[in-house]
Amino acid sequence: MALYADFVPPAKEIKAEYAAGAAMPVTLHDGSQIVLRKADGAYDPSDQAAAFSYLTRATAAGEIATGLLYVQTGRPDMHELANTPDVPLATMAWERVCPGSATLARIQDRLR
Repeated sequence: MALYADFVPPAKEIKAEYAAGAAMPVTLHDGSQIVLRKADGAYDPSDQAAAFSYLTRATAAGEIATGLLYVQTGRPDMHELANTPDVPLATMAWERVCPGSATLARIQDRLR
């Protein structure tokens, strides 16, 4: 059986609101059901082993875990790594946003 995932037919948005720690069955457009379970307040998303265990238990129970499941603390975030500015790019002068072909070529070389 082939799975074609390049087309999503238009349909009404499915929304689910439920409390932390709760499980909620959700009926999909085709009539099938999934069960979502939101991580509760006691859940520690900074513990990688616990996050893996939580996902394993949820899968074994036929549930889909939702919420903040894992976050790596003590490491630089993407903005620190990319050295992005604190101001929106749309408000910056064009010369600062696009520094020219030579600079862009050097950046591209670093990313190869």
